[in-house]
Formats: sequence, C-alpha cells, structure tokens
Amino acid sequence: MISEKLLGQLIVEKPRPDYSKMKSEELIDLLFTREISRPTDDEGKLLRKQAIAKLTEWDDAHPDEYRTDPKVRVIFSRTGGASVAPYVFIGLNGRGYQVPYDTEVTLPLSVVRVCDTAVSTKYETVTDPVTQRANVVEKKERRYPYTIIGLANE
Repeated sequence: MISEKLLGQLIVEKPRPDYSKMKSEELIDLLFTREISRPTDDEGKLLRKQAIAKLTEWDDAHPDEYRTDPKVRVIFSRTGGASVAPYVFIGLNGRGYQVPYDTEVTLPLSVVRVCDTAVSTKYETVTDPVTQRANVVEKKERRYPYTIIGLANE
C-alpha cells in the first residue's frame, strides 16, 4: 500500500483557471461541458458575473479536477494470489490496463491504488496449544502485490 504521507507528496494541485480573463465563448463552453445552466439576460447574452460564480462554485464542489495524477514506476509480483494469466488486468473509469508480472512499468498512481482494494480471503486451521482445539482463522492477502520503484520522471 502507498502511505498517506507519500501520497500527499505525489498529488499536486493544478492552478485553477482565471475566468475573468476568458472570453464569453470560452465560459459558455465550460458551462456546457460541466453541464451547468447558462445564465443569460432577456436578449440571450451571457451574464458573465453569474457564469463565473457558477463555475467557481463548481470548482469548489469538484476539487479533484485540479489535482494531477502522477505516474509511478511499479513492479507487480507473482507472489500472493497471482492469477493464471501472465499479467494483471486493472480497470479504472472505463479504461483497462494489462500489466505483465515481474516487469517494471509506468502507470498512473490512481490505477496502482485500485490494487489496494483487491484482497483475497484464506482460511487456515490453527490448533490452540492450551486447549488443543482447532480454530479456523481468517487471513486476508493482497491479491496483486506490487512495489513502487519511484516517480516516472526520476
């Protein structure tokens, strides 16, 4: 897993756009792509102040839009619950990644983090030395263990 301290160092905020310097056409395009209703006057002209306020409000509600997703160099190990296939298949937001085992590859950090949630549960029988009773113990293992080598630009 990636430590939260390291994660905080990797994620960088991109500067937000300065809407006051944009042309009305650019503001209209942004409103459209973000599915925000366009404020207009009785003649159908854009009300810039209200449009900028709506875009700024949208930015505040969607802070992840201005964060970069750094690329990291990573190696997936065959240990653990490795599949029969010669690769790990990772899907995120409709995009698939076919990553070979034991080979250094460059991936977006968000793709690698998906593997943190992939765990397999194994059950083991353990005998208690005092009572001599057999107990079943649940053991969780990472399904696709990996090692982050570093940032892609290092």
